[in-house]
Amino acid sequence: MQNDAAAHSLANIPMVFPKALAIGKRILVVEDNTFVREITSEILERAGCYVLKARNAASAKSASEYRQIQLLITDVVLPGQNGCQLADDLRKTNPGMKVILMSGYPGNAIAGKITENNEIAFLPKPFSAEALLRAVGRMLDNSGLVVV
Repeated sequence: MQNDAAAHSLANIPMVFPKALAIGKRILVVEDNTFVREITSEILERAGCYVLKARNAASAKSASEYRQIQLLITDVVLPGQNGCQLADDLRKTNPGMKVILMSGYPGNAIAGKITENNEIAFLPKPFSAEALLRAVGRMLDNSGLVVV
């Protein structure tokens, strides 16, 4: 049932940002929930993005080891290392990398990271395909802090 609903929503994805924004950009999606990771990645791929996927911080670091990442989309709560710490670590080798932190329950870890800059955004879960693409488009377009 959940997969049927997802397939239906994927067929009706609104394009809310120009595909030109995604050309040449690598997006790393880090999410321990397989369904959320796969549906998020599929939405982005259908919108023309090049997507790398990881289930935790360790696999994210491996996936990005020899690749420049322009945008990290990560769950805040991950096994082993949280998404905020992962973002800090990946920025050491990916200067200028933008970050979208996603969570179903925002807390102090997020509040301390989202500041008045254009490099970190927060996307609350659950989110729609349109909200995801809007946040990605704004981050890739350098248009500022996004709270969707």
